[in-house]
Amino acid sequence: MAAHADDCPFGIGGILLKAVAQKHRVVVLNLLTRGAEVATKIDAVNAMFGVETITLDYQSGCFELCEETKRAVSEVVADVKPNTAFYLWPEDHHPDHVVAAAVCRAALRLGGRILGRDDVRPVTHAFAYDNGPTHTIGFVPDTFVDITNEWEKVMEWNGRIGAAFEGEAYDPDTEYHNQPIKQILAAYRGLASGKKFAEAVWSVGNRATEIF
Repeated sequence: MAAHADDCPFGIGGILLKAVAQKHRVVVLNLLTRGAEVATKIDAVNAMFGVETITLDYQSGCFELCEETKRAVSEVVADVKPNTAFYLWPEDHHPDHVVAAAVCRAALRLGGRILGRDDVRPVTHAFAYDNGPTHTIGFVPDTFVDITNEWEKVMEWNGRIGAAFEGEAYDPDTEYHNQPIKQILAAYRGLASGKKFAEAVWSVGNRATEIF
């Protein structure tokens, strides 16, 4: 779940590709759009990597946490019925990210109440992800995922998204704006967890696990 179409590939691209490889249904929800033409390109790029896309029609800076937005996202949650969900870390320099995080968190936890439906259950297996050093504030992850094997696809995915935003044909020899930041961040998360490249998330709620 994201504000912008580049948020998920940047923040958790490797995690999502792992899920695709394990034959899970992977759906990315983008709350904001840059218009039908760009949305169509983003759909096609995500489909190349086995990811479905749902794009709502909100505009940057022109949406807020309210009944309308909570209902719109709750409808997606009710339709997709996710077992596991990821949404943006709520503390962020970008106002779009802050609002998107609040709306998504409400829909995941209270979607049934928002819609007045008994068949929509809270999604308790949820994680918050960061969006890089220029955006995220105070993010301290508690879960690290090795994405070394997915790394080349992660970088290609981010490059293709960058090209779609810029209205260009993808060029594998071009460095798009999001790729160098992603490489630095993934390498840093890798150093923190003993891997070459990693992504990190924060678990929403404590979950018991088996150690031995």
